[in-house]
Amino acid sequence: GNHDVYFDGWQHYMRVFGSSTYYFVVNTPNASDVYICLDSSGGTLGSLQLHWFRTFLESSRKNYRHCIVFTHNNLLRFRPTLSTNPYVEEVQVLLDLFLRHRVDFVITGHDHIRDSAIFGNTTHITMDALLDMNPHAGYLELYVREDEMQYSFEKL
Repeated sequence: GNHDVYFDGWQHYMRVFGSSTYYFVVNTPNASDVYICLDSSGGTLGSLQLHWFRTFLESSRKNYRHCIVFTHNNLLRFRPTLSTNPYVEEVQVLLDLFLRHRVDFVITGHDHIRDSAIFGNTTHITMDALLDMNPHAGYLELYVREDEMQYSFEKL
């Protein structure tokens, strides 16, 4: 997220993970699901990453049963906020890609207050801040089944 780009956090992140944009596949005996991680720490995906994402969806999405996207900056705002707002034009492009390529979930955290909404065929989830003394700190459990996905917020 945006906190990783300050105070040498970016160098540490890159040393540990090697890239901030990647995907991984979870294979089961019955299907394969794709999980895509996008870097929106600067408030935008930018043209190169957006091109990569669009190309991946157009060429590879059909190979997977479910598609889950993780990124830091939430696209939908459920409350008034002064935090970084994404570019409207980029949000329009992403929402269209999610709809056309059946993205099941978009999981974010930038606003630090848990919320969820369904827009088109995509469930958008914003996670709480994972901080000591936060009464709502927790994690998300995804339940992936043949024809559906469900989730629950688990308190720490």
